[in-house]
Amino acid sequence: MKSFVKLRISGVGLNLQEISDQLGLAPDQAYKKGDACAHREHGGEAAAYHEDCWMVGLESDEDMTVEENVERLVSMLISSSVYLKALSKEHNVTVWVSAYPDAEQANIHIAAPTIAALSEIGAALDCSTLFLKDFYDGGPQTASGQ
Repeated sequence: MKSFVKLRISGVGLNLQEISDQLGLAPDQAYKKGDACAHREHGGEAAAYHEDCWMVGLESDEDMTVEENVERLVSMLISSSVYLKALSKEHNVTVWVSAYPDAEQANIHIAAPTIAALSEIGAALDCSTLFLKDFYDGGPQTASGQ
């Protein structure tokens, strides 16, 4: 099952450079409250972000399970657990898992040691699944095609 796993730190008043320095990672995406959302249009006017955000992520390798991908990200972060746990007291620290199953039934298993490591870094876990066909076709259709 293809997956993407991201560390997402969000809130108001984040020091984006400090996060990069403390984690030793460059973000895939970072923005401040009020920055324009170039990819979102609403009524002809660009929207603005409502909070600051710093994100870094990993795409799964060919034969990697979702849990292995989560473990890979967590292992990159565990050395910064004291910093992340302190940050999580004022901001949202989330490991965000997006999985794309090939079949209707899929299981995302996260073992106890991985859950303990997520707790140690103060991170919540969000999981979402979506068939890529549904994504590219604009969402699931009803039986009548409407």
